[in-house]
Amino acid sequence: MIHNFTNFINESSASDTPYIFLDLNGVLLPYKKKEEDDHHEFFDDDTKWSDKGVTVLNKICDEYSPKIVIISSYIRKKSLSTIKKKLDEVGLDGDVVDVLDNVHGKKNRFSNVEEYVDSNGIKRYVIIDDHDHDLDEVPEVEPHLCSTKSKKGLTKKSLDVIREILNKDPD
Repeated sequence: MIHNFTNFINESSASDTPYIFLDLNGVLLPYKKKEEDDHHEFFDDDTKWSDKGVTVLNKICDEYSPKIVIISSYIRKKSLSTIKKKLDEVGLDGDVVDVLDNVHGKKNRFSNVEEYVDSNGIKRYVIIDDHDHDLDEVPEVEPHLCSTKSKKGLTKKSLDVIREILNKDPD
């Protein structure tokens, strides 16, 4: 009987845990679209990482203790451990728990997020991305989207948007 109650408590608290689905380029790695076409090479360049973006994300992590899932295209070439190490090097204090790409054969980023959310019983989440990808195919994730501008990345203005999204009643 105690085991079942413990499982219930663990499952209940897990679904209340907020999640951040985090893109890197255009969020923590700002770039100018026309001038920097090869922006996917910025990962290893410490000068390209946004201190302001990391600071903003750290504030959210301090306030909400979210689990972070990386949705960046870097996941196709970099392992979770490599991404976590780099994020640690640039000063991110968040709990990076997973990378997300092609869940059940789905190739669209936001479709993958929706599948991940549904499969894991996630109630509170925010997607931080500089593109709206396949939003027309999964409009139900739109209220969870915090859009950034590619050349500025994550800014203080995004704080209120992220807080508003994470503070919504999930039911």
